[in-house]
Amino acid sequence: MKLHRGLAVPGLVLVLALTAGCAGTSPAVPGTATRGGSAQSSSAGPTTALPAGQTKALGASLARGAAGLPATAGAALDAFGAGLLRQQAAENAVLSPYSIYAVLAMARAGAKGQTAAQLDAVLGGAAAAQAGNVTAVDQAVAAALVQGKAPTGDPTTTDTRPEAVDVANSVWLSPALPVHQDYLDSLSRDFGVGLYQVDYAADPEAARKAINRWVSQRTHALIPQLLATGTVDTTTVITLVNAMYLTAPWQTPFTVESSPLPFTTVGGTKVSASGMSVSGDLDAAQGSGWTSVTVPYRGGGLAMTILLPDVGQFAAVRGALATVLPAATSGSSRLVQLTMPKFKSSTSLSLAPAMEKLGVKDIFDPTAADISGISGPPHRIYATNLVHQAVITVDEKGTEAAAATAMTMSAGAAQPTEPPLDVTVDRPFFYVVHDTTTGAPLFLGQVTDPTK
Repeated sequence: MKLHRGLAVPGLVLVLALTAGCAGTSPAVPGTATRGGSAQSSSAGPTTALPAGQTKALGASLARGAAGLPATAGAALDAFGAGLLRQQAAENAVLSPYSIYAVLAMARAGAKGQTAAQLDAVLGGAAAAQAGNVTAVDQAVAAALVQGKAPTGDPTTTDTRPEAVDVANSVWLSPALPVHQDYLDSLSRDFGVGLYQVDYAADPEAARKAINRWVSQRTHALIPQLLATGTVDTTTVITLVNAMYLTAPWQTPFTVESSPLPFTTVGGTKVSASGMSVSGDLDAAQGSGWTSVTVPYRGGGLAMTILLPDVGQFAAVRGALATVLPAATSGSSRLVQLTMPKFKSSTSLSLAPAMEKLGVKDIFDPTAADISGISGPPHRIYATNLVHQAVITVDEKGTEAAAATAMTMSAGAAQPTEPPLDVTVDRPFFYVVHDTTTGAPLFLGQVTDPTK
């Protein structure tokens, strides 16, 4: 059970690729930032690890407790994730707010001026707050994994699979790009990145495949190809990546329903889904136009909250997700009978248009981007792609999910007494996988038709 800095939830990887502008200072081999702040140089090669597989150990992450602010982290990632999900079509969708947030925060560490201000507005604070939010979630997840260890010698434990959340961040640098050492030090200190060197100019396809292999390994092959052909070319100089994998058994397994569960899709079509149910003391909440039930995974440190809008209220709740999510994940214990569909969902997104709608524009503009904290003067490099993939499977045993994000940059830039709350999820709903300390969404999605 490992928590690498750079959270990995089943099938999540985020990559940010940047392109360089005109040639400026002479090429320099970037140093390798370590957590201690020192640097080591490495000769260029097709794929050179600096050093291989460098990650931040769980203990190192926990040692940074002063930077983690759980309440701030939950609010910032709720608002960020809700803003992105609202821009998706009203169909099945899943994304990892954490993964996308982590990659953008790594880019923000090198941004200045208006580019930095736009990222700060969307990410809910300045660079130090963003790093603190990522750390707070990492610490909460690390503690959850300790709580979720399968008990030994307990005859009532039917599922002894380990609860695991693997997270990793990496940066893939061109040997031709002179990178500021303080930026590398910041990535190591705040995000525990692994540094790799790839020669984009000589063989961009080999670089793309190397990054995809890394992502596939970190997501347990749930995301085998994050970067499509053409997303990396000879002008690419740096790629920022987050990968995340999660597997978690329910604290109380569901029972598979013997008959199909009737479900009305967002378009009004009637379908029959494979259903499952669980009953017991669960946290539940109700608000204007919605009901939520939080189902814990083993140990209680991680959970999935099902957010069920009232009939005809899907669009209204979707529009208010940023304010509804904190309330939905903060219910109180009561007796609940929950019946819901099993489901699978996967999403592949190019997020640059969505980010521009949220106000993050300059980083994608070669004439306006100021990421000079990474390398060179303003407008030297800019973001060319921001891609994200996420997958999730939810059944009677638990949840498996993964996500990945990449940005490429190029040159140029109490005991109840009332009756049980009976919740039957027979219409479109939202769900969020979160830790129970910060409430920050690791995965956020919507299901409008569980049969697809």
